[in-house]
Amino acid sequence: MAQGKAIPHGILDLKRNQGYLTMGNSHETADFVVENLRWWWDQYGIHDYPHATSILILCDSGGANGHRHYRFRKLLQDWARDIGIAIVVAHYPPYCSKYNPIERKLFCHVHRTIKNTILTSLEQIKERFLQTKTKQGLKVCVRTLDKSFPLEQPSHKHMIDPQSISHHPELPKFSYRIFP
Repeated sequence: MAQGKAIPHGILDLKRNQGYLTMGNSHETADFVVENLRWWWDQYGIHDYPHATSILILCDSGGANGHRHYRFRKLLQDWARDIGIAIVVAHYPPYCSKYNPIERKLFCHVHRTIKNTILTSLEQIKERFLQTKTKQGLKVCVRTLDKSFPLEQPSHKHMIDPQSISHHPELPKFSYRIFP
């Protein structure tokens, strides 16, 4: 009998055709999302892109990394300062997440891999996700994260440093650059 929950968060490196999934057992929060981005950068991104001057993140508009979440932006500002690289964020408008490449190029294949499987543990899910492959060469790295992410975290506009964020002139609500 299965117990608990499995919260996935994914990153897709389009250039390398590589997926990076974190399976958490707490909550999908901005802290969880940015923790996953930090893990990807520390373990893979910094080595794969040593001369990077910015990181582009394509996000849905809902959930923990939504365009209305100030905590998400604040945590990205902290991360940009820590790594010394600009972070460019482009949110898909509401109800348009199906156009996000991660849905078509990673999650659909991950879901196909676990189809008709009774999932009972994070380790079993990890093993199944690691089996995800495509004819185009998609590979998936998976980690489990046993860390608690509380839901009730402050998220206010005054948390954002306005000097380190530049909004896109055409779509200021959905696209912005965070400077280190």
